[in-house]
Amino acid sequence: MTVAAPSSSRRHPTWTVAVVVACVALPLLIAGGLRLRHWGAVLGQQLTAGLICDSRSHDFSVVSPESAAALTHAVQITNGSDHTITIVKVTQSCGCTKAAISKTTLRPHESGTLTVNLDWRDRDGQQSASVWLSTDEASRSTGTITLRAFVANRVLVQPTTLRFERVAPGTSEERIFEVTQLVPDVPLIITGIRTSSPLIEVRRIPASGSGAPPIPGPPGKFRVRVTVPRFKWDSTGFLRISTSTSVEYLVAVYIETEGAIVAAPQSVVFDSSSSAAASTEVHLQLPADSGARTVATDVLTSGEPPAFIVGPVTIDGERHPATATVTVRYKPGQRRAVLQRLRVRCGSDVLDIPVAVIGYIE
Repeated sequence: MTVAAPSSSRRHPTWTVAVVVACVALPLLIAGGLRLRHWGAVLGQQLTAGLICDSRSHDFSVVSPESAAALTHAVQITNGSDHTITIVKVTQSCGCTKAAISKTTLRPHESGTLTVNLDWRDRDGQQSASVWLSTDEASRSTGTITLRAFVANRVLVQPTTLRFERVAPGTSEERIFEVTQLVPDVPLIITGIRTSSPLIEVRRIPASGSGAPPIPGPPGKFRVRVTVPRFKWDSTGFLRISTSTSVEYLVAVYIETEGAIVAAPQSVVFDSSSSAAASTEVHLQLPADSGARTVATDVLTSGEPPAFIVGPVTIDGERHPATATVTVRYKPGQRRAVLQRLRVRCGSDVLDIPVAVIGYIE
């Protein structure tokens, strides 16, 4: 008995179904693939409501000071919504950061480029900056992009702040800072050290057994002294260190002195709550390096009659430094607001103490 072989159409019925499905689905897949391809470019990190960026942060890793002077990063910003979005503001975290957007109005699925330029040439160590984008959306309208870098300086300056606090008039004690070359790839020369005030003096400390090389010269240790004035002074200066790498370094110099004559209180005020017989004692610490044991006083005005009276001065010469007490009394009959000064003189040293009359005093 002969059995007929099955026809080829019945041999693989699933193939027929697969071919039909492929013919129907292929156009849909192609169209969908194009859309998936579009969204594949868009997919990233949510920046704001409707806006997507390829990355909300970027790390430049370790950079040299020369590279840190001109760091650039571009971020693609895409409108992932179904309506137009306008970027109304771009804000930078500091003056070292400049940011610009190529398009401020983005239609649905349209992209723009945010370009960020950084200048960290005078920085050392880990640095960070932020850029904020604000849109016209009703909620979640602001997004942040953060950039980081570690600036590996060839030079280390320590410390970066020198403090001369409550120093007496005259030549101060010295403070020391050191300049060290961290990366000996090229010879480093300190080409100059400039000070913000002629009262600040910088000298190189010679290495053991050698003379002090001049400036310009190699890295090393330096001593700083300040000629402190005899009047009250509170100031912040700086040293600007120039090097052969074209990078400058700053050292802050903080100076505080109460002057040769120190007063407590440092000002006198008579206000409307004061009585006509009001008076205040001003205690003076006289110059420790002065042999003068007399104190003269005077009332300084701007042409108007004096608003206060200065009583006798009592000096205690048993203490060192010597002290004095002067009494300031309100002058009855003054109906005005006025600012005058009590001048105290001891030898060649002078101190002016503000005396204010505020409001009406019966």
